[in-house]
Amino acid sequence: LWKEVAQIMGKKDEKKLALEIIKNMVSSMSTIPALDVADKMNEEITPLLVSEGIWKGYGALQFNRQYSIGCGKRSAITISFATSKDSRMSMQIQRDKYLTNRLMDRLSIPGAPWENIESENHLKQIFGNYKKPVVIKPTAFTGGRGVHTKITKLEEAIEAYKNIVNITVERNSKSKIIIQEQIEGEDYRILTVNGKLQAATKRVPAFVEGDGEKTIKELIEETNKDPRRDINNPTHTLKPIKIDKPLVDFLQE
Repeated sequence: LWKEVAQIMGKKDEKKLALEIIKNMVSSMSTIPALDVADKMNEEITPLLVSEGIWKGYGALQFNRQYSIGCGKRSAITISFATSKDSRMSMQIQRDKYLTNRLMDRLSIPGAPWENIESENHLKQIFGNYKKPVVIKPTAFTGGRGVHTKITKLEEAIEAYKNIVNITVERNSKSKIIIQEQIEGEDYRILTVNGKLQAATKRVPAFVEGDGEKTIKELIEETNKDPRRDINNPTHTLKPIKIDKPLVDFLQE
């Protein structure tokens, strides 16, 4: 297909064009295996909403990335890992760490002690109540954005709080900020369907190994050349290591 499109459009880099088409037609790499399984089950797959200006604007992309799988009452609409079978309220709660923790507390589900930080002065008052280390993080962001870990000193906590405030201002967000005791251990992401475990992913933090010659920056740049870290590829399995303030602070420490 992409060879035909490339020929029509006069493009030479066929693979690059194909990835660009895929990127504009699937929301995330989570969509691809879902569509693949549906295809193998001979289920009908139909683009749900196709807006004009398919290449323009976030809203257009959201429309163009929705698919209907199956027919009639057995059908479901999917975008990324969410489907029309999901509870909208549940989705909103699980995307907000504040609401999630509140719900867990009400259901008496064990979890790490936590609290909403109302201000910098409030943080100073409550910091001593928590076993160290602690985590300070925004409640409404995903993908680890703004999360500060392994905090043991009040000065570090205040700096983390200020950094998150700046991020929320930049993103024009009304995200709350919470403090929570940090639990050490391995990190797993679990997928359940109809209450049954289907898959588990062990999440390993990015790292580089020194060779006695290159700087850490050079090692990171070399590691980021791995094609699996190319986020322009919808099927990427890793993400590039980002040199940001938390990374620099960690190296400084």
